[in-house]
Amino acid sequence: MKSSWLCARTTRLATAAVWYRAFPCIAGLLLSACRPDSAPQNAPSAVVTSDSVLLAPPKQSRIAALRTSAQVQQLLASVDSTYNHKRFTVDTAMRLLDPRVAWRYRKAGVRAWERADLDGNCRPDLVVTGVFNSGAPYPQTGAVVCLLDMGDSLVLDNLGRDYERYAPIARVVYRQGQPLLQYQDFDPPIITVDSLRDAQSFLLTYRFGGFIEYNPRPGQDGPLDSLSYKYDFAYDDYLTFKLVLKANRAATYRACEGPVLKVEGPTICEDLTTRVTEAKMAEINTLLSYLDAAQLKPYYQASVNHVPHATLTLAYRDGRCVRVSDAGENGTFGLARLYTLLAELRKTQRWQRLKP
Repeated sequence: MKSSWLCARTTRLATAAVWYRAFPCIAGLLLSACRPDSAPQNAPSAVVTSDSVLLAPPKQSRIAALRTSAQVQQLLASVDSTYNHKRFTVDTAMRLLDPRVAWRYRKAGVRAWERADLDGNCRPDLVVTGVFNSGAPYPQTGAVVCLLDMGDSLVLDNLGRDYERYAPIARVVYRQGQPLLQYQDFDPPIITVDSLRDAQSFLLTYRFGGFIEYNPRPGQDGPLDSLSYKYDFAYDDYLTFKLVLKANRAATYRACEGPVLKVEGPTICEDLTTRVTEAKMAEINTLLSYLDAAQLKPYYQASVNHVPHATLTLAYRDGRCVRVSDAGENGTFGLARLYTLLAELRKTQRWQRLKP
């Protein structure tokens, strides 16, 4: 009788272990009985053990434990000191000096902070709308920042548009039960009496390590034959490079950098080649298949000076070719994420110098 009970118990534990490893999201919810925006459980979760199985409760979420704006501000500052209380204010009353922005926040029903599982790992993330103060002579501005709970770390994402755009508006919305980020911003006004113009709106999801436009029907573009990514930026110094990546993972990278005035120093160039790893190529291909290339514009312009310029060419096996000229590298969130993944190849891959 005892052996039968022990056998049944071992079978249940083994089954639980399989479910926990195969479906950690579902298993984590079942073990913790906690939803993304619910209060933390008072009683600790039980730990189920045997000689071969150890099922520990999920790590307590610091975001789920937040109760006040002061706690939100303290948590943000602990992750990135840029968001300390002297520069960034989380205010539940949403008091802003710019009445144009304050009115839009009230109209859109923006909350100072809200929680939702934006990255789909069954841990609540945080969307914060606050007041950023860069100090004189720069005006006080509204700012949006997202704090994502990766389980073993907290990752801060400011969406990368605060330099070129103005008055961001962000709210969590749901599509078929999936939390998404509804985001809008405007062209920076020249004077304080100007109305806010050039509203740009996006429905965002967190994928591939960043926020990109939500696509309910990805994979419509077909297989890629090659891509070319050219980057140019100049201020006191300049950097220009061109990356060409083929479908067979063969890549070339040609770059030059140096001072704009040649008398101030030398120009350094490199001419490299590699074969991109299968994992990184798969990530890039998956992102490309998620983007809707047919909806990309041929030109994206920036409203400010001294920004990088990107030229992207996508060649498909059916003969189609998509070319994008992007001043500021912020034409779309998906493009910005693609540029980041492509630029990272210079550091993440093993390159060899091409013989002259």
